[in-house]
Amino acid sequence: MPYNTTAIPPRKEVTGQTQLPLTRVKKIIAVDPDINICSNNAAFVITLATVSFLLLPLIIHHILYIYIYMHAHHSTPPTI
Repeated sequence: MPYNTTAIPPRKEVTGQTQLPLTRVKKIIAVDPDINICSNNAAFVITLATVSFLLLPLIIHHILYIYIYMHAHHSTPPTI
């Protein structure tokens, strides 16, 4: 059975939902005196980056757990 290997073209504009509320992120951005105005697309990308940054330790933990599990179960036990 052949697999579909055609590439999916990327979207031209970032759309979707995030795990953090966009309005709250925009309020936090508005507190910064260096930023005069922030578009919805910019706030959305900042929200995605923040969620990715917060989930990074969890992802690293899972990768290390899988590595340790695989190493423990595929290595030969020591002989006495």
